[in-house]
Amino acid sequence: MSYKWYVQIMKLMDEKSNIYINNEKIYNDENELSREEKIEFLDKMNDDKISYMLKLADKFQEDKDKLSKDEYGFYKNASLREWLKKNDYRNIVDTSKPYIGSITLVGYDSFGCGRRNIQNINLQARDDCRKDFVDELFHRQLKECEKQEKQYYAEYDDYKILSRKVSNYMYKYNISFGKEIRQSGNRLFFKDIQSYCERDLTLDELKVLDAAFEKIKDTMDEIIKSLPEMDYYNEYNKEGFIKPEIEEEGIDLD
Repeated sequence: MSYKWYVQIMKLMDEKSNIYINNEKIYNDENELSREEKIEFLDKMNDDKISYMLKLADKFQEDKDKLSKDEYGFYKNASLREWLKKNDYRNIVDTSKPYIGSITLVGYDSFGCGRRNIQNINLQARDDCRKDFVDELFHRQLKECEKQEKQYYAEYDDYKILSRKVSNYMYKYNISFGKEIRQSGNRLFFKDIQSYCERDLTLDELKVLDAAFEKIKDTMDEIIKSLPEMDYYNEYNKEGFIKPEIEEEGIDLD
């Protein structure tokens, strides 16, 4: 059976795990799915690049004895680069110094640090949780899926939506109706001045503020629109604009 994941269900975000490796949550599906199911899902999420990469790694093992090595037994950059240019037509493996041979897939950064390499795809990299290449990619893919779930939650959750809406109103109109409401991004909260304890506004409190802004926003917009431009460079009095004096060397503007 094919593994299915839907961002709207937010399954991974809500999952509680008792297994952690390198301080990273290990998802239940990592230990329940077969290797074939993992590859199928990874291919679906990554344009069939995982099956391609596995075949390319097998091809390298077939050809590796034909590649030149240096005095320390490492493959020479020129020889490895030439092999990659000939065989890696999807350009998944890095050919630039000093990361030549590094694989750019599913959560490995673009600078080569801590990546797997074509020379031995099952050699565990610095930040990996799993030794097996497919197992590690599946773990990284689930991490990316959980990240998407959190982004979805932030965008579509009722509380988040309303908090963002009220925050925008407060920034736009610079008012909080006499309430000591503090802002940090889209977070709205109260803070006790003695204990410094903080409390986020409740959903009901956000609804009250939203209703208040809905009542005044049209009037506020009209008032803002009717006001003349006033800032550091534009001084206004009852007779109209007074432009700041401009002085240029050798020019008398009077």
